[in-house]
Amino acid sequence: MDLYGKQTRDNTGNITGQRNASTIEHTQNIRAGIPIAKTRYGLTIDDYDYIDLAVDFLRDVRHFGATDYYAVLRSDEQGDVTLPCNLHTIDAVTTDRMGVNKFGDRILYTNDNDMAIHTDNVIEPTDMTVDFMNFYNELYYWPDQTSSTRAGEGYITYRFKDARTINVKAPTTIIVVAYSGLTTDSEGYPLITRKQANGIAASILLQQTTKKALRGDQAAANMLAFAKEESGRLKQAASIPEDINDNEIDEILNAKTSFNRKNFGRPSKHGR
Repeated sequence: MDLYGKQTRDNTGNITGQRNASTIEHTQNIRAGIPIAKTRYGLTIDDYDYIDLAVDFLRDVRHFGATDYYAVLRSDEQGDVTLPCNLHTIDAVTTDRMGVNKFGDRILYTNDNDMAIHTDNVIEPTDMTVDFMNFYNELYYWPDQTSSTRAGEGYITYRFKDARTINVKAPTTIIVVAYSGLTTDSEGYPLITRKQANGIAASILLQQTTKKALRGDQAAANMLAFAKEESGRLKQAASIPEDINDNEIDEILNAKTSFNRKNFGRPSKHGR
């Protein structure tokens, strides 16, 4: 949702919106730290060097504008599954029925080449020919890999083949991938917060002060302690959300006080 309550879409055309967020913090372009570094510290930096520093900074901070998605996908003849292009981290890989049941409150990732779930909970294939009875059977069962019988639903073991492909050792089978997708700009870089822009600017200060000090600049050496303190303080602040609301507190307390015990062989939902 944008500031006016309208639904927004990411690069792939999917509806986005952080779940239970107090405010929309991640609104600034990744280059927002450049003017701050110039006005606050009188520093300039090459654009490519800045992007490298900013991306490294955000990997340490790990406070992103993320949206909870689930995707209904089909493995190919080798069991390979191409992941959605906006994926950041996988939360779970499950059989289709469990995935829809456990993660149906997330935003459905849709693509012309992917599967789609509609309001009647029927999965319809797009751009592929499927025998109807085989398709119907796959909708409700997960094929047992050790026998000709059908096994129950649950989490699916997978492995990465490359950055955008996983293998589930089950050919031509429908699965659900629950994942977090980053809120990005038109270039694919994550949107950042005001505090993250300030933290990146302070990292520029520390980087350039350290370089000058190593070259023997005494004034820079005297400023190094201040630069380290400033950078550390603002990096820590950048990792903390501006606000936390009752929905988020309730979710934390539910996880802390839950009596939902794990039973052997029965799937359970551990996280978001």
